[in-house]
Amino acid sequence: METLTSKCSQCNLELGRFINLWTQIGKSYVTPIVTPGESRAITTKGPSRVGDQNTLVSGCELQDIVCTGCDSVLGLKCSSAPVNHVLEDNQLLLRLASVRLTNTKSRREAKLVIRRHLKLKDPAAKPERGDPAGADASGPHVNGDGNFMPPQGHQADRQPQFDPINLTGLQAYLESQRADISRIDSAGYQIVAAFDNAMDRVEREVKKLQDTMATLRGDLDGNRDDVSSLKTSVDAVRKDSVAASTEAKSLRSELEGLRRSAPISDTIDELRSQLQDSMAKLHQSSLDRASEANDLRRELTLTKAELHRAKSDQATLKTQVDGLRKAPKENLAAKDYAREVSALRLEVRQLRQETAQKPPSHAQAQNGSFAAKELDILTRNIAKIGNRASQIETLQMEFQLFRSRLQRLEAAESSAPPAPPVRDKYDLPPFSDAEAEQHQNSSAKPSASAQRRKRSSAGREKIDEDSTPNKRLAFSSDVEGEDSEFGVLDIPETPPSRGTARGRGATRGGTQAAISRATGRKVRGRTRGSLPGG
Repeated sequence: METLTSKCSQCNLELGRFINLWTQIGKSYVTPIVTPGESRAITTKGPSRVGDQNTLVSGCELQDIVCTGCDSVLGLKCSSAPVNHVLEDNQLLLRLASVRLTNTKSRREAKLVIRRHLKLKDPAAKPERGDPAGADASGPHVNGDGNFMPPQGHQADRQPQFDPINLTGLQAYLESQRADISRIDSAGYQIVAAFDNAMDRVEREVKKLQDTMATLRGDLDGNRDDVSSLKTSVDAVRKDSVAASTEAKSLRSELEGLRRSAPISDTIDELRSQLQDSMAKLHQSSLDRASEANDLRRELTLTKAELHRAKSDQATLKTQVDGLRKAPKENLAAKDYAREVSALRLEVRQLRQETAQKPPSHAQAQNGSFAAKELDILTRNIAKIGNRASQIETLQMEFQLFRSRLQRLEAAESSAPPAPPVRDKYDLPPFSDAEAEQHQNSSAKPSASAQRRKRSSAGREKIDEDSTPNKRLAFSSDVEGEDSEFGVLDIPETPPSRGTARGRGATRGGTQAAISRATGRKVRGRTRGSLPGG
């Protein structure tokens, strides 16, 4: 049977599903013949009321049903109905204008199948059930079997006469029986619908059974094909076994002939001697290959150690070359610093001579603070230049060390033997970096000439009037008269780096002590003193 889906015409909410069998009441209401299942979107609202007189719902308790989505009225619900009434308890009366019925599968508007039409209003008043109003006592009545009987007064005449009042009672009785007929009809429709559903299920089961039978037939056909192929295979195996048995017989006959022709013991001894010779050769070859593998391992170990040492020497050489590139620049800057120190020493010497020749006057004693400031500035400059010039000897020593190390590396590279080729890489075990480093530490020893030396810090300078130039001044003069072994480089002067605070203080203190001994006064940083000729 066709199934319809009812939806609210206001909010389009699904109300429930019904079988397309309906009873129409009047022009605006329909009720399903088959009782629907649960309607989740329909609920009752308001108090229950009794139906109007002279209508189909007379004596029934009615209540409005509304949509749970938009709260719009969808129709009526018969909560309870009188006995033998057309309507049943909890039967829904849907208003056609408030609901929209569509096909569940195609989702299109469906045409209602109306099996029965009922009028909502009766044109004439209906008498009470069981008491036919206006009916004559001698009118027709119904016996216990439900058959109509003629009036008792005219029963002997067998000529029944019916007046209009008795006809009205008969119509009322027929109406009361019509409710039972409608109920029976509704039950019949329900039975038919259930039977249709059962038939549908049976048809589906039959279809499944047919599909299963078709599958079984296909499986049987496949099994038959497999059995036929298996039979063919068995026949082929039988033929092969017959051929194998024939060949085995021929081999047996050949073996018997060989046994008769040659003794077996001589053949076994010969084979045994050949086997021993081959085993000895194989053992010797394995020993040779093992010794070769050991030699190759040693060579590879030495090669890796040499390679590791060459890499470290290359890194050291690169660092030394970078230092050598910087050495000429620093050497040239040191020459300039030496020249400045020499000029400043000459000026200090002239200042001492002038101080010794001219005694200090009273006016010069008053301007001592200004001379002390100038002397302090001069002392700081001398200390800076002297500290920078003291680095010349260290740079020269480092340069000589770099030069000797470079020569030694070049000689080592020229005298190193070439690495022997590796015969078979799969016969050698992996050589780890830890073993290479251990071998390098055991073979290589650090040279004393490669260690870097530092010159001890110079002490305080002692400048006397008649003394010879000190080591620093002599070294600076020597640098002035000699050119670098790389030639005179046109390199821009690098800014002089400041010495440490300790070095500056030491140089400054030594210079001030020398000046104080020469002038006979104690010079302090910013005290009031006087120097002649300042």
